[in-house]
Amino acid sequence: MSCSSQRFPSLPHRLLSSFLVVVSALAVGACGDNGTEPEDELEPLVGAWRAVTLLMTNQANPSVQVDLVEMGAEFTISILGSGDYTASLSAFGQAGQAQVGEISVSGNQVTITQINPPGPSTTATWWFEGELLILDGETAFDFNQDGTAEPADVLMELEPVEL
Repeated sequence: MSCSSQRFPSLPHRLLSSFLVVVSALAVGACGDNGTEPEDELEPLVGAWRAVTLLMTNQANPSVQVDLVEMGAEFTISILGSGDYTASLSAFGQAGQAQVGEISVSGNQVTITQINPPGPSTTATWWFEGELLILDGETAFDFNQDGTAEPADVLMELEPVEL
C-alpha cells in the first residue's frame, strides 16, 4: 500500500506500542537534572523536545512515506544530564505510553538504549537547524499494516519544549 504524500489510514492499535519503542529509540531530548553534570557531548541535547516531524520512509520503496505528526501523533522526549531519558507517544486515540532508557553521544552520533520496555540499541546522526534538533536514523515500520515491520529510514525534527 503506497501512502506517499497522503495521510496514512488509521493504524492498528498494536502498532502504537511497537512504534513507541522504535521512535523512542531514535529520538533525543531532555528534561530536568538529577544533580549530575552532563558530559560535554551530551550537554546540547539536555532538555525537553516535541516532534514537529516524524517521517518514516520505506527503504525498499522510498516513494512510500508516512509523517506520523501530520496524522495527529504527539511525541515528546526528555533527557537528563546523566544520560537517562523518558519518552511518550500519544497517537491514534490512545493515551501516551512512557519509555525510559539511556543516551550517549559521540560526535554527531547518538546511541539510544531502551531499558523499559526493553528494546534494541539504536544509533542515529544528529544536528541542529536553528532551534530544531534533527535526528536521522534507521528503524522498522509496518507500512502496509500486515503485522511485519519493514526496514525504514526515520527523520525527526524536534522543537524545544518549555517546562
